[in-house]
Amino acid sequence: MSPVFKGIAAEYISAMGGMMLDELMRIQADLDSVIDRLEELTSKKEDEAREYIGASLYAYAMRRGTVNNCGIEYDLSLAMTLPGMTEFGRDGVYDAFLYGDAPDYREYVEYESRRLRARVENKTFDIQGATAPNSPDEPTSEQKDKADFMWALRSILKASDYDVPPPKKSIGLVYWPVLRYLQRYDKYIGEFWTKKRFEHPTKTLDRTHPRRWMAALMVGQFRLDDPSKNPASKGSPNSVYGKVAEKLGMSESSVERAYVELRDDVESALRPD
Repeated sequence: MSPVFKGIAAEYISAMGGMMLDELMRIQADLDSVIDRLEELTSKKEDEAREYIGASLYAYAMRRGTVNNCGIEYDLSLAMTLPGMTEFGRDGVYDAFLYGDAPDYREYVEYESRRLRARVENKTFDIQGATAPNSPDEPTSEQKDKADFMWALRSILKASDYDVPPPKKSIGLVYWPVLRYLQRYDKYIGEFWTKKRFEHPTKTLDRTHPRRWMAALMVGQFRLDDPSKNPASKGSPNSVYGKVAEKLGMSESSVERAYVELRDDVESALRPD
């Protein structure tokens, strides 16, 4: 804050009451002390640590006195360990944006996920046809630009989910493309960096996932509402899989597979360690 503006602000507050100004100064001193103590708990670089701590305090102020979906009361330690807070500094997820255009990247991720699950459940691992992604050791500038932009968008969404301000780095990355679009300089967001950088290769798109997810949720809802009228028996006249398949234009087998996969994932997540 500039000395002139600070003087004007102090004069305004002073006019409202000198005691108010004194109390605000004491609160500021207390906050500075708290921030210094919190910064000692993080290994992040100085500038990044300040933003991270600020976001944590903001999240706590927005949610204090509430409980999360698991019934845990929201406190500062929870604010400091939110999954979304990892976005204040790139983490392992960034590779997905950088190499996600590799045609076999999704298969590789699925391969690693199933292998880990088998090891956790002490089962024999056997899956065919999955290979490592053919990503270059040194990504091109186009890949980096696209990955930066996608990471920025994701971090902004995450910040909204966790009631924290988005990282300044994210805002800086999306600022010019969005501003140019709003000013009607560009036909679409990202045109400034050429179209091809922001096109997903057709082979990497997953157009069926939203429908599979919806099918699994619909089966679960039908079963929850009235299990006797919605038997989970493929081929029977009242099969819940058949009902959902007809509504979504899918096969019964696809609906059943989508539901079983979701159910297994949920049961695995809820299984005690």
